[in-house]
Amino acid sequence: MENLIPIGTISKIHGYKGYVKAILNQKEIKKGEALFIEINKKPVPFFVDEISTSAEEFLIKFDDINNSEEAEELIGLNVLIKSEQAIYNDESYFLLENYSVIDKNTGYAGKVISHIPKAGQDLIQIEFNENIYYLPCVQQIINKINHKDKTIFTDIPEGIISLNEKC
Repeated sequence: MENLIPIGTISKIHGYKGYVKAILNQKEIKKGEALFIEINKKPVPFFVDEISTSAEEFLIKFDDINNSEEAEELIGLNVLIKSEQAIYNDESYFLLENYSVIDKNTGYAGKVISHIPKAGQDLIQIEFNENIYYLPCVQQIINKINHKDKTIFTDIPEGIISLNEKC
């Protein structure tokens, strides 16, 4: 099996003809391309019949998904793609759960727990040494994301990690 990597999730159905909305960390998906949906922990290929995009979501019609009942079964499932086809949207941080954080000054700086969308600036919540801290999702702090190794390389300003340390 090809090397597959997660790019997002199916978020909801759209209409009654089998369309779904998906939040994907991908710049482009083409008609006819195979996306893999994780069903019972196994990747199942679905071919894109129609696709359009908005600022935050993709609207997708898959071959052989022809009504809302069939589409409903896909809600909440992970979407994967062959690693060589991935073209990431660097501004998407929602797929970083369980990624390791490596700081250029201190080394290992924890594991991402979740992404927190905010109007002004998204945050990622990180657990390190039984403490929680938050990093703004900005290029000045997040230097590089290696999706293959699930690693985030950062330049964390001094004091952020220790802000919420237990006394």
